[in-house]
Formats: sequence, structure tokens, C-alpha cells
Amino acid sequence: MHDLTAQGFAALHFTDARRRPTLPPDRPGLSHYVVSRWDAPFNSSSRHRALLDPGGTFARRVGCGSDTVVLVRPDEHVAGMAPVSRDTAELLYAQAVGRPPPGTQSFDQLPT
Repeated sequence: MHDLTAQGFAALHFTDARRRPTLPPDRPGLSHYVVSRWDAPFNSSSRHRALLDPGGTFARRVGCGSDTVVLVRPDEHVAGMAPVSRDTAELLYAQAVGRPPPGTQSFDQLPT
């Protein structure tokens, strides 16, 4: 976790990597990773941001189910957790920090 949050917040998308999820682009201070108990396909666009969780051990420790986004603060504490949707990580970030992620113009650009 220390390496993942060294540059800011980390959004962990707990889902099946075999489904080839599309992760949002990384922004300064907010990185996205898919966490899966199955390895990402070699030709998947998210392969370089995929973390293997054999047997779902890490997901159980975090206390989340499948298709959940967990936002982790730079101090490695959980800032928020919610079901996966298009802008879940950005919304969790805005709730935790009080402003939208860097590169987002305003709260109006984020769905409610």
C-alpha cells in the first residue's frame, strides 16, 4: 500500500480483471488500480495497473465485495468505499478532500 499511495490517493477497483475493466485515467494525486483474484489478460488495457489478489484475501481484509471501489489516502487509511460506477473514485475523492480531483474543473462535472 505504501508504494501505491506514495504519490497521492489510490483508487482500488475490486473487480474481475478477466472482464477487462476500463479504469479512469490517472490524475496528479489520484491513481487507479484494478484488484482481482484473477490475473488480467496480457492484452488488456488495464494490465499495467492490475494487482493480483490470490483467493480474494486482500478484499476480505479491506471488507469489500466484488465491484467495489476503495479510495485509500496517502497515509494508507481508507477514505471511502462505494459500488463501482463511472465516476465513483472521483466522487469519493471529492467527498474526502472537499474539492474535485486535480484536472477536474468543478463539482458540476461530477455526477451526483
